[in-house]
Amino acid sequence: MSFSSSTDGKFDIFNFPSGGDSLLAPWEGSIESAQRDPLLTVQHTRFACGSVAVGLRIAHMMCDAGGLLQLYQDLAHLYRGLGPGTEMTPTLDVTPAIAPFLSGKIGGMSDEEREAAVKTQPQGVSLEPAVKLAVAAADKVNATPSIQGTPPPPPPIKGRSMRFSATELSAIKKLATSPSGNFWVSTFSALSAHIFQRVHKARLAHLEAEKPPASSLATPSFLTSINYSSKLSFPPKYFPNAVITPFTKIPSSELTEEPLWRVAEVIHGTIHSTTPDQTRELCLWIAAQPYKNRIRHEFPFSNASFITNAWHK
Repeated sequence: MSFSSSTDGKFDIFNFPSGGDSLLAPWEGSIESAQRDPLLTVQHTRFACGSVAVGLRIAHMMCDAGGLLQLYQDLAHLYRGLGPGTEMTPTLDVTPAIAPFLSGKIGGMSDEEREAAVKTQPQGVSLEPAVKLAVAAADKVNATPSIQGTPPPPPPIKGRSMRFSATELSAIKKLATSPSGNFWVSTFSALSAHIFQRVHKARLAHLEAEKPPASSLATPSFLTSINYSSKLSFPPKYFPNAVITPFTKIPSSELTEEPLWRVAEVIHGTIHSTTPDQTRELCLWIAAQPYKNRIRHEFPFSNASFITNAWHK
């Protein structure tokens, strides 16, 4: 492996080959691979200096980012207990809770429960028409096999690390706070609004420089993920997926021209728009669907999308 030069002897994750993705076992991002490939892969990489990187990759159907970090921490704890001279087998003080939320409902719903669950229509999800799904499946079966057996490589990962000082964060949060003083905004909402607005302005400037019409940029959309474990009273060290993904759209003119505090208000409202009862209804609605391959998330992935996560939590 080769790395770009570093004046301070430190490497950013994006300095590694493929943005760090080369330190993980290969994977294919498709529905078919989710059912075919290993759920967990481990890749051991030794560098020329003698250092070692251990890359874990787990299928998202098993857990979310919090579950993966929890697995990593538990494995590290167990391996540290296997040192020389250790006679006792190491154990975890608190074992992970691996049973998914409402797992008993997936195959054990009564007809009455199923009928009640499908009557609700949760926000942000929908069902693909059965006819359209059948046509797509038939087209796939009748399609002529491709001469090239391996799929094309994914687009290259391009990333940047941006660091904000406490002073900068304070200034951004001040701009993201309503002048009336009646609205509270978190640092996460303020920073998300700030970067979202700046990225959209940069996208518009790029389009203007390239001379295509501005209409070629879709309506800006924002999505984030929120860990809902505590709000649903999950047990400690809950391992499976426990995130919800609220999203919204903001007109381009509003995102570009409005002050930062108005954009932050929209993002703050989006983050807090889902209640625990709505989340339970969504999970029951999913469990009640007889053909879960028809379920579609309605977030509009486009050239104007912006997705953010609170990794500090």
